[in-house]
Amino acid sequence: MRGLSTAALATASLLLGACAPRGGTVLPLPDQRYEASALGQSRDAATRSALQAAEQRCGREGARPVVLARAYEYQGLVDEQTRRALEQVQEVAVVSTGTVVPSLSRDDDYRAILQFRCER
Repeated sequence: MRGLSTAALATASLLLGACAPRGGTVLPLPDQRYEASALGQSRDAATRSALQAAEQRCGREGARPVVLARAYEYQGLVDEQTRRALEQVQEVAVVSTGTVVPSLSRDDDYRAILQFRCER
């Protein structure tokens, strides 16, 4: 029984680790603007990573990013509505049986793209 609990804990840790934001990329644009893009398992995670990349870029100038435009892309294995339904079924399965069910979510399901400029 103890081995099963350890395995379930390890699986849960891996799944939660996949939610952590990944690093973003910043590209220069004309007129002192930049574009930060990042991937994440959720829209929020991708946005946090892109914003963190923008903050790091502006921080080099002693400035803060001002977001001018933002866009999001979903690029998961299944469409977003199906994904949400499967996640709800997963939650019910975990709560009812205590068994961790594999997820279709990946850490690159969402892309956040932020256009910004740095201001002091």
